[in-house]
Amino acid sequence: MSSATPIVLVHGLPGSSLVWYELAALLAAERRVLVPERAARGADPVEAILAAAERERAVPFVLAGHSEGGLVALRVALERPNAVRALVLAAPPDVGDLRLELDRISCPALVLCGARDRTAPVDGAFELARRLRAPVRTIAAAGHLLVSERAAACAAILVRFLDGIG
Repeated sequence: MSSATPIVLVHGLPGSSLVWYELAALLAAERRVLVPERAARGADPVEAILAAAERERAVPFVLAGHSEGGLVALRVALERPNAVRALVLAAPPDVGDLRLELDRISCPALVLCGARDRTAPVDGAFELARRLRAPVRTIAAAGHLLVSERAAACAAILVRFLDGIG
């Protein structure tokens, strides 16, 4: 296993970690991958993600969130900036009030979106990317579940992004 920064993959709700199954396997060829299952209710998702990463001695980490998991990823980056080496938001929803705090996020970021996403339209992804000073990568023939629909394309984009940040 390489000494590359580990990556933590956070799924949205409703949903499960299975959305990352194929992509996680592709990324695991080059780095350690953690895919924690989120509880639907109860525990604070930010604390749960941080606890899982700390338990696995995987801090700092690259943090990728899919859909609503992207909101959790943003909150982790805001609340514990030293833990997050880079941020990837896949099919991000409207970030609501977090929009006012995005300028506090200083780590490298990437926004991924599916060209056919009707749940989290591409326009919102471009606005979020602008606020994060991040590139946007749009994947053709992908919808909201782009990380599972087009796992190989997502993996290739993520690997290039991660290679570029060192």
